[in-house]
Amino acid sequence: MGDKVRVSHRNLLSRKLKAIISQNRLMKILKELKKNASVYKISVSKRRKAKLLSRKKIADVKKILLRKRKLNTVTKLRKSSAAENKKIRNKRKIMRLKKKLAARKKLGSKRVKQRKWTTKMRLLRKAARKRQMKKRKLFSRQPGKDLQLVAGDTVSIPVSPVWPAEEFSSGALAPADQYNSLFSFEVDTSNNIQVNHELWDSIVANMPSNYSIPDSDFVKRLSLPAEQISSAEKQSSLRTTAIENDVSVEGMVEPPLIDLLSEGPISTAVDLPSAAAGGANEQKNDGDK
Repeated sequence: MGDKVRVSHRNLLSRKLKAIISQNRLMKILKELKKNASVYKISVSKRRKAKLLSRKKIADVKKILLRKRKLNTVTKLRKSSAAENKKIRNKRKIMRLKKKLAARKKLGSKRVKQRKWTTKMRLLRKAARKRQMKKRKLFSRQPGKDLQLVAGDTVSIPVSPVWPAEEFSSGALAPADQYNSLFSFEVDTSNNIQVNHELWDSIVANMPSNYSIPDSDFVKRLSLPAEQISSAEKQSSLRTTAIENDVSVEGMVEPPLIDLLSEGPISTAVDLPSAAAGGANEQKNDGDK
């Protein structure tokens, strides 16, 4: 009885540990198992039982015995009347249904969350499209409203500023590409840009949809006398205004010579050599820039 049996555990947590159980304790456990085995008609050899025990902790053996006792009560119920058996079957059926419903509810909540997320994303995309459309509609303003700019803002317009307002409003822009040049107004804090209001309205009307104009809250009034002037005078006035107000107007193209002659005969009061010299100086200055 004093001999000791060595049992190796196969549990992952205690694989390297080895427990020594006394012969008496092992025999006691086997006796318990044998008693339960007689109920279940389990015939297992002592060696097999010892091997089975060697794979478990001693604490687990108690759990096995408890489980077997539970099963024993179930078998006793099975031997009872058919009505009681039906009650047990119904109870198990209800439990199964409850499990299924719980699983379905969990899945349903996931679907609801997904649907909410999809709706949220759709609304966000819709709002983004609205903002985009609002930006595009900023140019389609009514002629005659005040257009103003803040210091540092630049407005780029793909039209030539040398053509009269009537031609802009009728949509008859210059056929040649060189006249459809980009020019921008860079605003100084202390000065207003002065542009013919009719010309500005016609420019805005002919602008493509991918150009934006600053909101009217941020701008200063653009004004100039509205009298009709020739294309050459218009360009010179724009240049003068730009120089006076320290505003750069880029890409402005000189009107063709034919247009200048079509306006009428050149005045004899103009000193042609000095005018030519002035033009050369201007070209030189442009080159320096």
